[in-house]
Amino acid sequence: MEMELKLFGENYRVTAATMTGRRSENQDCYSLTAASSGTLRGSIMGEEFGPEITDDGDILFAAVCDGLGGWRNGDIASSFIAGGLAGWASSAPRSMDGMMSSLREESRRLDRRLMAEHPHSGTTLSAVIAAEGRWMSVHVGDSRCYRVTGDEVWRTEDQSPVERMFRDGEITEDQMNTHSMSNILDHCFGDDGWEWLVTDDLGNDWDRLVLCSDGAFGYMSVSDFRSLLTSGLTAEEMMDECYERGSTDNITVLTLDRMRDTRDRP
Repeated sequence: MEMELKLFGENYRVTAATMTGRRSENQDCYSLTAASSGTLRGSIMGEEFGPEITDDGDILFAAVCDGLGGWRNGDIASSFIAGGLAGWASSAPRSMDGMMSSLREESRRLDRRLMAEHPHSGTTLSAVIAAEGRWMSVHVGDSRCYRVTGDEVWRTEDQSPVERMFRDGEITEDQMNTHSMSNILDHCFGDDGWEWLVTDDLGNDWDRLVLCSDGAFGYMSVSDFRSLLTSGLTAEEMMDECYERGSTDNITVLTLDRMRDTRDRP
């Protein structure tokens, strides 16, 4: 999936790609909903929708979900949350405060439905929300949002034992991928994960945002993945690189690039 958007007076390019990889089925899911100048555009796993809307406030919601392979119906859980939130975003408030408040309530509703209709299933969530020129990330679990500003890279913090070990100085960031507890999560949708939604202000001075499942970053060193993040590759190109470098999991990548005018560059 690839599309160009104009939001808050600036131009952006969005790309997304997903693959089963070396697994028997793909339990990842991505979605995108963007309203700009009265037109709604969106995609759920590459299937686009774009009905007209009357409200001309610009918003964006992008998400990557990774179904838990050790639980039942990981593919259903990820599509349930990613697709459900894509639908919510199409009629969400056009203010950031309104979207964030509405998102928490919708997340609670979807989480409860997931537990009732598909018990013992679960999924992560990593999402970006934009409204009124503001950008926020929201996540549960260990799918990630990366923010790239020049050569600087920031990421969300996983909700997992190995993240805590890393933050406490017990292991290195590279050792997070190979630790015996690397597949354990503290929270997820399907287990009241909505109560543990973490939000981060992304600011507005970045070049690129990347959402991805752990199949992308979990099979190479931090420095190697950083080089992919800062290379300007599309989501499909990044996904292919992750596969070639040994990922054995499903891989999903969604990129959002600010298309700066080259005349503004030094």
